[in-house]
Amino acid sequence: MTSSFQDDDFYIDEFSAQRTKNYELPEPDIKFPLSPSRKSYENDTSCIACGRDFNKIGISISKKDHCRFCYRGICINCLNSYYYHSETLKLEKMCKICQNKLSTMTEEFSDEIRQLRLERIQIRQEIELALKQKERISKERQISENKLTSIKEDMSLSLNEKENIIKDLKNKQKTLQEQENEYKKAMDNSIFELNLMSSRYSSLKTQFDEIKKKGEKDFFLLMKTKDELSQIHSKKKALISEKSNENIKENQEMMKIEMIKDEIGEYEESLEEKISKIKQIEEIIQESEEIIKVNDKKISQMQESLYERRYTFSDYKMSLEEEKRLEELREELRVAVEYIGTLKERYRQLSNSDRKSQLTNKESSHYEVNQELLESKKQDKNEGNDERKEKEGNLLCRKCLVI
Repeated sequence: MTSSFQDDDFYIDEFSAQRTKNYELPEPDIKFPLSPSRKSYENDTSCIACGRDFNKIGISISKKDHCRFCYRGICINCLNSYYYHSETLKLEKMCKICQNKLSTMTEEFSDEIRQLRLERIQIRQEIELALKQKERISKERQISENKLTSIKEDMSLSLNEKENIIKDLKNKQKTLQEQENEYKKAMDNSIFELNLMSSRYSSLKTQFDEIKKKGEKDFFLLMKTKDELSQIHSKKKALISEKSNENIKENQEMMKIEMIKDEIGEYEESLEEKISKIKQIEEIIQESEEIIKVNDKKISQMQESLYERRYTFSDYKMSLEEEKRLEELREELRVAVEYIGTLKERYRQLSNSDRKSQLTNKESSHYEVNQELLESKKQDKNEGNDERKEKEGNLLCRKCLVI
């Protein structure tokens, strides 16, 4: 089917019309209506399309001809198209006026086709909706029939069977109530364990803070001793620069000072390692805090689910997944308690080792520093006495020479 005038195979020019005269043409979708008065062109003296007078001398396009559809007088210039004729069944000449009418007819025809297509689509949609409604109604009918049969069967049940069903329902309700009570007890136990964990965690945190403060104090004392040793070392260097001859004792003292410095460096390294361990323990404690917070959230969620499960028969059912989740939470609590116990033992070991090392290092360092100070003072006194004796000897020798 043709949908528009421009795509119509029968509306063609003169050249193509002459080529199609030898074979039969099929009928188009639109038949152009023919005028009843077939000889009206004889009375026309000018073209009805352009208004030009016919048969003017020297103007070839003013030659008179007539349209084979409206049968009015048309000049050769305005009669330049062809269309299918319903009587001759061939392509005949058509004027511009009939051509415009044909274009409007094709547009109207295409609009009608579009409307019909839309109507067809709507009808199909209505049919589909009707089929769906039919299926739904048939399903509802089957459901209602099944309900009717079940109601009839229930009506046909005896009194004993009804009593047995009621007993079974009551027993199920009791079992579900017992499960709920067990679930509540488990929740209470988990909350109690969590409170214990939080209290242990707070005590461990206080112990950790105390250990941290003690470590800071020891670090400050070590820095003070280091400063004192540096001052002593500077004094010794000044004395050594003044003296020209170095003694073996001074070399030994310098070696001792270097040994003390090495011991201080080792002690500083051990302190840094302990500080890094303390930082790691702080991170572990933070992780345990996060785990406790997550467990608190889980317990609150479980409590909310418990409150929602009350006073309905369908909500009394306890799933296996929740029981597994409770067991997992208990295991997590147990692991956390064991982990906190190990942390506590580590704190005790660290605190004991720190105290022992601090006491030994302090005693050894202070004792050696005091000994070095005493020895340096004695050497200064001895050196002063030797210088006086040498001066007195020189004076006596000069007196003898004078005498």
